[in-house]
Amino acid sequence: MISSHNGFQPLKEVWIGDCYPASWLDRKTRDVSYKITELTKHDLSRFEKNLQELGVTTRRPNFQRRDDYCDYQGRLCKPSITPRDWVVVLGDTLYVIPQYEQAFTGFDLVIDDDMRDGQKVGILDRTKPDPMCFLPFPSTQ
Repeated sequence: MISSHNGFQPLKEVWIGDCYPASWLDRKTRDVSYKITELTKHDLSRFEKNLQELGVTTRRPNFQRRDDYCDYQGRLCKPSITPRDWVVVLGDTLYVIPQYEQAFTGFDLVIDDDMRDGQKVGILDRTKPDPMCFLPFPSTQ
């Protein structure tokens, strides 16, 4: 259940960012980027394991199609490594600012599950713009 009414509640679920699959990396920088990607994925997996051992449910991005995470020129954008920058729970509502041209987040399956379960989810739109899009989410928690 989505619920955050103060900063002192026990941690029940956390979204952990991730790197793109190594096969998506640019060929020109693949050698250097591959090593960084692998080390980062390893560290994130260790972090996830530690949280799970404490009874915390963890969620990770599910990257399916490279094109969903590209800008209008076909360049791969920054991966959703820091979900706290564009996702926040206020009260009983999850607010999400999609980060990619195609409005994907990497956590789309998790968001869809929450919505299907009747949870309150607000998908904000930068093109309108919704005033919540300018709220610095990391500062609200």
